[in-house]
Amino acid sequence: LRLPEVNLINVDSAFFSFQVAAAVASETSLVGNNWDTLEVLISKDCGLTYTSLYKKWDSTLITTYTNTLISFVPASSEWRKDSIDLTPYINQGKIMLAFRNTTGNENNIYLDDISIRTININPNLKAAGFLVTPNPVKNSVAVQFYPNPSNLKSIQLYNLFGQKLAETNISSGAGLPLYTFNMSRYPAGAYIVRAVFTDKVIVKKIIKE
Repeated sequence: LRLPEVNLINVDSAFFSFQVAAAVASETSLVGNNWDTLEVLISKDCGLTYTSLYKKWDSTLITTYTNTLISFVPASSEWRKDSIDLTPYINQGKIMLAFRNTTGNENNIYLDDISIRTININPNLKAAGFLVTPNPVKNSVAVQFYPNPSNLKSIQLYNLFGQKLAETNISSGAGLPLYTFNMSRYPAGAYIVRAVFTDKVIVKKIIKE
């Protein structure tokens, strides 16, 4: 099953996602069985050659753990969303994605909601690498990083009296792109958001309305 060619240009990240439902007829504990396999492939030469991005079978593929000999028709709870990062293929020319099903005569495999999603980063965030929004804030404030921060130790919230009101510690040093603070519990006034790294501290002042 081949999708039309797409050209991922001038975006910051891209993801290929789909819903899958699958079952098997054999016991998943069976050793050496010829399992049904679902694979996602990518081609950069209009389908002449392909590279495998995703390959699942047996317990890694199925969405119901009850093997059945009758034709599998999934219930609403027997679907799973899988996603593949296409960011390395941005600005690399046209690409073609394809599904390949290799049958082992097990049971049915279903696909639905096949989509390619692209994301553009806020240009102010890209330029600064660190953004705290909204400002002024009424309820929740978002602390954003681009790219994902390394050597990040903690995100802290202080009032102007130097009192620490909230803190999120990052033990691994590998930070996430987004953190939030609930500001609704605090009175109106000025506050300080601190991003503490192993080698620096970044400070932003915000106003609570």
